[in-house]
Amino acid sequence: ATFDTIVQKRNNFKGYREYSEGAVVYPNPASDFLQIDFPNATNEIIKLDVLSITGQVLFTTKIANGMRIDIQGLSYGTYILRIGDNRSGFLMKTFIKK
Repeated sequence: ATFDTIVQKRNNFKGYREYSEGAVVYPNPASDFLQIDFPNATNEIIKLDVLSITGQVLFTTKIANGMRIDIQGLSYGTYILRIGDNRSGFLMKTFIKK
């Protein structure tokens, strides 16, 4: 069970078009790495937070289109990716660590 939520706080959010087209996160479920692709994105560096299902930030990193993130250190369960930032807007996607 996954969901996508787009939150836009400013009309001038430069990454909004790329985020609104969605991020492709795979494989899901995953055990070692998550691949994150933005179909219409540039090579902009984007903040990414991994949150527990209760909203606790577990770690933060910077990503660009086509990057993988290491999730080997996470326990089994459901997590949330928050891509972007609170100032300009963000996309949230869930994934399962198996």
